[in-house]
Amino acid sequence: IHYRPHGAILTSVEWDHVDIYPQFEKMIGAFQAFLKTLGKDSILLAWADSEVISELTRNPAFKLFRYGRTQGDYTAKDINTTLPPALAGPANLENALGVAGLCRQLGLSPEQIAQGLKTFQGVKKRQEVKGVVKEVTVIDDFAHHPTAVRRTIEALKEKYPGQRLITVFEPRSNTSRRNAHYQDYLKAFKGADRVLLAPPWRPEKIPPAERLDTEKLADDLMRRGVEAFAIEDHDAIVEYILRSIGPKEVVAFFSNGDFNNIHRKLLDKLERRKIVEDRKQVRSIKVKK
Repeated sequence: IHYRPHGAILTSVEWDHVDIYPQFEKMIGAFQAFLKTLGKDSILLAWADSEVISELTRNPAFKLFRYGRTQGDYTAKDINTTLPPALAGPANLENALGVAGLCRQLGLSPEQIAQGLKTFQGVKKRQEVKGVVKEVTVIDDFAHHPTAVRRTIEALKEKYPGQRLITVFEPRSNTSRRNAHYQDYLKAFKGADRVLLAPPWRPEKIPPAERLDTEKLADDLMRRGVEAFAIEDHDAIVEYILRSIGPKEVVAFFSNGDFNNIHRKLLDKLERRKIVEDRKQVRSIKVKK
């Protein structure tokens, strides 16, 4: 809200930061305040496939352009440039489209934009590969909102086709530690082959009635056909992965914090351990809650 940008991209509007905005309507006010900082010569690229964004930008006092899957001033079709691995997944394609649209409005040529996309190497904690040991890929990602979790899982399944995906989730943000998005998390983890849930970070800071219950979440995921376990601490998570991981599997850690450097601990121990090659043996491993 304190910026006065010449150009901006409005990708989505979803309820987050529930400790600050206890209702979705209050968060909408923050977006309205941001849009008021845009001057008449400012450029906004707005996601066309969102009714909320369409309503927010109904009477713009700035230069408005829309981008979307099939509608808007910029759409993604007949793509003839190869996006790098850092831009895997539908969400990143949408992000790239928004960037391309804004760059065009700022005067860049299609060739310049394509070259920029081809050389993009990604950013830290967004599908960041921390290491590959014995054909096991370990990834660190910032995802904590259920939409980010779902879309990152989609991207990783696209990026690593045919490989099992183990997601390890730490509820750490003020939103993810609460149960406000409980039903959305049940949907978000659906695409993972296995889900490991760490305890919420500093749970005593969240009132018990509002706190995310990871054991219940694991049980409800299992009832929906998703293999899921709530594990009591980070060391136990590492040990479970070491006893159950197979070759050509992907382990993705989701947290908006450092997750106590758990990915480094896993990589170090993978170097010294023999990984499981018998899938029947993996399925026989039990988890103690």
